[in-house]
Amino acid sequence: MDIRGCETVGIAAFSGCSALGSVYIPHCLTVKSSAFQNCYSLASVNIANCGEIGTAAFQNCSALTYMSASRCTIIGSNAFMMAGLESAYFSRCVEVNYSAFAGCYSLETVEMPVCQRIDSFVFASCSALSNLNVGPVSYIGYNAFVNCVGLTDLSLPLCSSIGSYAFSSCSRLCTVFLLNPEIVALNGGAVGVFAGTPAIGASGFTTEPFELYVPKSMVWDYKINDAWSLMSSRIYGYSSEPAGDVTVNMFDVAINATGDIGNYLVVKAENLTPGQAYDWALYKFTPGTLTEDDTYLWSEGTSTLVETTEITADCPIHKQRYYAADGLEDGEYYYVTVTPVGGTVETLSNLMLYFTSTSEASSQTPVEGVPS
Repeated sequence: MDIRGCETVGIAAFSGCSALGSVYIPHCLTVKSSAFQNCYSLASVNIANCGEIGTAAFQNCSALTYMSASRCTIIGSNAFMMAGLESAYFSRCVEVNYSAFAGCYSLETVEMPVCQRIDSFVFASCSALSNLNVGPVSYIGYNAFVNCVGLTDLSLPLCSSIGSYAFSSCSRLCTVFLLNPEIVALNGGAVGVFAGTPAIGASGFTTEPFELYVPKSMVWDYKINDAWSLMSSRIYGYSSEPAGDVTVNMFDVAINATGDIGNYLVVKAENLTPGQAYDWALYKFTPGTLTEDDTYLWSEGTSTLVETTEITADCPIHKQRYYAADGLEDGEYYYVTVTPVGGTVETLSNLMLYFTSTSEASSQTPVEGVPS
């Protein structure tokens, strides 16, 4: 349908036109409420100059997989709810209202680089959402990203307020960047906002990999803040300084993910190349001769391969991945190597970890190169 002279599409103008397959309205400035609601066959929309999309305007447009409106600044409530969108681009959008994209199960990519406000339930149950750019957003409403199980990392450089259960049940969310120079306000505290993520499980604190990055100067303020204190062990300082060489560090976790004492180890590699596959190898190391001053001759030790696994560095923001090993033996030393698939050993852990499940943290001993 070509109505290029139209500047406003009225309320429910084409609602229920189930056979309508495409619309071309390049001069349209406003799409009113329910304008194309329940247009189940609508697969192509051109509203390049539209400044505002009304409530439920494209709700239930299940054939609509792509949407771009470069001049749109406001998206109304339920605007694309239950649509078939896979990608959405709104380069000038500053405000997204209640449940605008809720239930868009196929939505993978959202670009809103100047967005300032994301209302409640906006991306609720967008289970495929994995690429998100919401730029300088300052406000995120309650349940805004609930059940977004595809999210693994999130950058919110200017966010100042996050509503309760905003990231509830985002079960793969392992890294969040909050770079506002002021402490971000949490409605309901960390337990509510991050319930069901690797940070806060269904029944409380977990040992799953999760990191919250804040400005370096704010780390202590976050750790002692009532709303954030439960996550104090997950809070790290962020610097914009260029990353260096690939590094590997190991963290002994005395309490495993089920809350039981267990021999559980988490290894983190940083500065990996996104898209590159790496072979991770865990070795048990038997030290060499114990000298008179109670130090080992590491160069005389022997290594035994425990297990290997292949992991792809696919997180573009922090360029790091985790690898967990279970069933380690008390009183033994371990180290890790990271090798690009098809290449030579690129990175060796510069720490040797002495493992014990009886204390809160095992000791890590610096060594001059890792033994072979």
